[in-house]
Amino acid sequence: TKYVVTPLDGIKEILGDKAQVSYSLGVAMAGDEGPADAQSLLSEAVAQAKKAEVAVVVVGYSPKLESEGFDRASMDLPAGQDALIKAVAAVNKNTVVVVAAGSPVTMTGWIKGVRGTEARKQGTRSLISSSASRRLRENCR
Repeated sequence: TKYVVTPLDGIKEILGDKAQVSYSLGVAMAGDEGPADAQSLLSEAVAQAKKAEVAVVVVGYSPKLESEGFDRASMDLPAGQDALIKAVAAVNKNTVVVVAAGSPVTMTGWIKGVRGTEARKQGTRSLISSSASRRLRENCR
């Protein structure tokens, strides 16, 4: 929809000129078209996370795969997303995970290895809440 703010745009808006924001896809979203080389996507995300003060990893479901009338086969995140979180958290102790999903997801494989989590429903104006916004502004130079 035309009023949706992407997580990247939301973070840039929150931080303004207080921090340099870089982006890497990390893993192609199931249900969306994306680059086919999964290993290079993961490697690029890990390389950027190593250089960052804070790494924000946004994961979840594409609205094409999750909405009214769809039943998910499991509570697991789509393929590759758990591995992305673990790989980024291994190189950056200040990793925050934002989960964009309309229902619960399994976090047990990585929850203890990240600094924080933020769960947001699909369709919200911005996936970054006001409390997360405040923490980002306070913790980034």
